[in-house]
Amino acid sequence: MLKAIKQNNLKEKFKNAVQGTDYDFDKINILIIEDSKTEKELLKNTLGNYLGFKNITEASNGLEGWEITQKIKPQLVLLDINMPVMNGFTYCRKVRDDSNYDDVIIIVTTGLVDLDDKARIFQAGADDYLTKPIDLNEISSRMLIHVRNAVNVKKLTNFSERVTNELIVARNIIESSLPDEELIQLLYDNYNIDMA
Repeated sequence: MLKAIKQNNLKEKFKNAVQGTDYDFDKINILIIEDSKTEKELLKNTLGNYLGFKNITEASNGLEGWEITQKIKPQLVLLDINMPVMNGFTYCRKVRDDSNYDDVIIIVTTGLVDLDDKARIFQAGADDYLTKPIDLNEISSRMLIHVRNAVNVKKLTNFSERVTNELIVARNIIESSLPDEELIQLLYDNYNIDMA
């Protein structure tokens, strides 16, 4: 019973975080890139059953993940590091090198705990990392923080664009109400009024 209450609270927190934005909770695309079937199923069940996400896609390596990323542009990627074909570091750099995916949230899930490995994870462009085994409360809390941050950045970007457009309109209105150079010269020549 307590677990069900926590699940509903988490779902509500996610839905509230995206309310009033162009993010639709039911349409958030999540991509899990993980070569371990067990880890992949655990993450998928956690996100689907525990948190209520509906659009969860899976990939077994970085190359497959990159191809899927180009098709669906996920909002959030849960990424393993040590995988065949293309590892997580390479995937992460590919995403960060393409400006079309600047707003994709990448959370690395890894067994690597060495400080140098952690530094490499962030240098590759990851937003966060979690060490395996994954704790359900930790992953949901971190995802919520990153989704909230992404929503706030989107709101600020939209606000900035709106203010910029309004300032352009205001400048155009002011400029159109000012007398032109010919009228200014005419007033000076005929009435000795200097408006310059």
